[in-house]
Amino acid sequence: MDTTRDTDSDSDIGRRVEAWVAAGIISPEQGTRIRDFEVVPHTGRRSVVPEVLGYVGAALVAVAAIVLVSDIWDDIGRIWQIVLCATAAAGLTSTAVLVGRRDDDRTARRLARSTLLLATVPAGLAVALTADLVLPEDIAVVVGFLGATAYATVWYRRDRSWAQHLALFGAVLGTALTVGPAADVEASLWITAPVVFALGVVWVTAATRDLLPPLMIGQVLGCGALGLGSVLLVAAADPVTTLGVVTIGSMILVSITCLAMGARVDAVVLIGTGVVGLLGYVPWLVTEVFGNTLGVPIGLAIAGAVLLGVMGRLRT
Repeated sequence: MDTTRDTDSDSDIGRRVEAWVAAGIISPEQGTRIRDFEVVPHTGRRSVVPEVLGYVGAALVAVAAIVLVSDIWDDIGRIWQIVLCATAAAGLTSTAVLVGRRDDDRTARRLARSTLLLATVPAGLAVALTADLVLPEDIAVVVGFLGATAYATVWYRRDRSWAQHLALFGAVLGTALTVGPAADVEASLWITAPVVFALGVVWVTAATRDLLPPLMIGQVLGCGALGLGSVLLVAAADPVTTLGVVTIGSMILVSITCLAMGARVDAVVLIGTGVVGLLGYVPWLVTEVFGNTLGVPIGLAIAGAVLLGVMGRLRT
């Protein structure tokens, strides 16, 4: 076998893919998939045992470290707490960088990505503990999530994988959930709910437009934030009031929008979110208007009619 020729061919494929990504013809994620398929030899199914052992071993080490640290956490000063968290973040990051250098090894890349995902936690905690030295606790928590967001953003820009996407979303969602309490107002839910809802809208839109790959992960996470934000909005408005009824009605419109958008781009996640929203909010709204006796069956009938109408439009 002419290995020199194979190496040259692989190198040429790599250069072409890099040029396509730089020109905007394909996304970085698509480039990675092409390199994986074309360059990595497909000579049979590889054993997953080494990878499973690696994850189990890492989990055992992490649990042991957490147990040891929890025993001494309250006895050490704040400075040493910061040092421990910063050291953990640096150690995990260094390990991920070293393991991830093997571009031709998919298992190594998955381990590196998972390690960076875990490193987001101590990185954010180190920032929060540092901020707590000079800021109120609620604000320090927000600053910590912002620090985790910055850390996750750096690695997501370098590798737009599912793990880095999840780390980035988790950090941003944590920031959104803690903004309200940090504002120190009585109606903090009125701050948190719109922020979380807006996060869901932005995340779903960006993922659908391929600005936040991978597509499926982005849509699932965005729809999750959308659902959480909508529930928080209704809870903040109090469903039995006029404002609550208007809010539920708005959520129905959002559900229909998700359904229509999902049908337009053929996105199962968006369609599912729209269906769940209609089945949840339409009976809720009708129950508030007509009472418990007729509300649920009427609401379900209306939701079913809307879904049948959408199905009819799609078939034509």
